Amino acid sequence: MRIGVDGREFKKGKMTGISRYLYSFLREVASTRSENKYIIFHNQHSEMPLESNNLKKVKIPEYFTLFWDQFQLANYLKREKVDVFLTPYFKAPLLCPAKLVVIINDLIPLVVPAYQNFRNLFKRIYFKEMLKKVAKKADRIITISQNSKKDIVEVLGVQEEKIEVVNLAADESFRPIKSDFKNILSKYGINKKFIFYFGNLSPHKNITTLINAYSRLSAEIKKEYRLVIGGRKGRYFQSLLEIIRALKIEGQVIFTGFIPEEDLPHFYNAASVFVFPSLYEGFGLPPLEAMACGTPVIASKAASLPEVIAEGGILIDPHNSKELSEKIYPVLTNEEMRKNLSIKALNRAKNFSWEKFSKEVLKVLEETFEA
Repeated sequence: MRIGVDGREFKKGKMTGISRYLYSFLREVASTRSENKYIIFHNQHSEMPLESNNLKKVKIPEYFTLFWDQFQLANYLKREKVDVFLTPYFKAPLLCPAKLVVIINDLIPLVVPAYQNFRNLFKRIYFKEMLKKVAKKADRIITISQNSKKDIVEVLGVQEEKIEVVNLAADESFRPIKSDFKNILSKYGINKKFIFYFGNLSPHKNITTLINAYSRLSAEIKKEYRLVIGGRKGRYFQSLLEIIRALKIEGQVIFTGFIPEEDLPHFYNAASVFVFPSLYEGFGLPPLEAMACGTPVIASKAASLPEVIAEGGILIDPHNSKELSEKIYPVLTNEEMRKNLSIKALNRAKNFSWEKFSKEVLKVLEETFEA
């Protein structure tokens, strides 16, 4: 079987969430003895960081994305005699000459209220209409949670039988580490124990509730523990700063900005608790990474997060900052509780692996080819 993969997410010097799971899939399947051939299609801005005898890289210069998506790519799929094409994009070629498997992670632009505004109107219309066409064209759809599957069925009108749920996993680097983290943390101005959040600062991540919950903690706790918010600052950073100033906790909240992959496992391990109050996630990789490190996790019971966390952490109402504050406090002050949560987190994280992810994706590709 000749399997084509859209590899444009392998941007030079930068790993995105999509490129990480595509890389993990290709790393697993390329290391096994198989007659399958994987053809990675990319452009001049991307470069697949993996070599194998059954991997072939095909560079297609991209100057106009829509033309690349719909015409250039379709032509190369035909030229390379691809049997099944796997794409992580909603903009797959509608005239795809191969059988088509599309990965749809989530429907954030269509279901999250923060994106339902005039500014995002054109982007939302294009996303929805193009996604509907691609979902109809696709032979199979892969998504990453039951919650995303439900959204795809309800919003796009896709039959349930066409959709396969394949869970993501945490990378092997996310594991318990016995180390002195002071040198790494000091680079970010962290010299106290801390509550940790990692992700972007978009409105649906619900950072406002986390900040309000932290402000409700006692003066003694805030003196002992900082709130550390990790991830790129972006355009919502200033509005969060204003909330922090209004609550008079400026010196107690630290925004790290971008955290390199090699530093991130140290943050999870050093944190006293990881808090993730997001209102919507297609999956929720940061809390899984935290659990894989044995860090106690408190997260929202919204969207897909209960699927990921289950009994491995504490689930809270993401709209209730008082409840969140009340759940944070005993984790910080009760060592036995923290140890029990750590054990539960590690046990839960064992249910997810890239090997399992890759086998399930490959099974979908093989079933599509044989159908």
